Amino acid sequence: MAKNITKAKHRFPLRQIRRIPKFLRRAWPILILITLTILIAFLNYEPGTFLLGWDNLSSELGPALNLKRTLFSVWQEYQSLGLLGGMAHAADLPRALLIYLFSLLPGLPLSSIRYLFIFLPLILGPLGVYLFLSQRLFKTHLDSRTVQYASFLGGLFYLLNLATLQTFFTPFESFIYFYGAFPWLLFFVTGYLETPGWRSLIAIFIVTFISSPAFYVETLFVVFCLSLIPIFSEVFFSPKKKINSLKKISQSILSVLIPSLFWLLPVV
Repeated sequence: MAKNITKAKHRFPLRQIRRIPKFLRRAWPILILITLTILIAFLNYEPGTFLLGWDNLSSELGPALNLKRTLFSVWQEYQSLGLLGGMAHAADLPRALLIYLFSLLPGLPLSSIRYLFIFLPLILGPLGVYLFLSQRLFKTHLDSRTVQYASFLGGLFYLLNLATLQTFFTPFESFIYFYGAFPWLLFFVTGYLETPGWRSLIAIFIVTFISSPAFYVETLFVVFCLSLIPIFSEVFFSPKKKINSLKKISQSILSVLIPSLFWLLPVV
């Protein structure tokens, strides 16, 4: 019996290895997109330098001070003699908090923190596009292989088009975070509209709050809201019951608005 136990313990994991090709067939678009974005980030990383654009928030230069300014952002006392904030300064709170936490890590240069928080949206954006296309837009209209290839090409185009080059060549935090957050916001909002549930609502709430640095320039929030109009219109004019459709639409709107009130109310 002990001999059999020993054999079972040291048995070669053939079944697990056989599953690897299946995993690769299913996940190769995600792996390629991640590899490409990491490669692009690595080739553009220059140690000891700061990646600056045409306008910068530069929270990395004083993480604690910038976190304080973000928390008390309605009155900008450090600008001239003090003035009311003309932009959604509070929207940068999640990013400022994460930068402050990263700055506490010993031995991590501030310039590297800035590179990390600029390249992170570059990685997340194409992944969000791939998932949005494969799980929401194409899933019920095309066969599985066509869905995979079409979604991969969509994510690849989102990564390699000239608008992306312009956005990250002279990066401004609001625009690069909108680049990374926009497809994920669409992914979770449409996910709730397809399969309503409290988990989906909580996911929208969390993702919207994390994405708030994208709305430092408030007009980008208007762009996001306008993009939801055709989605909500399709749900409302579907053959399903209008009351249920209105309920789903109103709940998804509240799940987007409520986590945005902390920066939206001061600028209204």
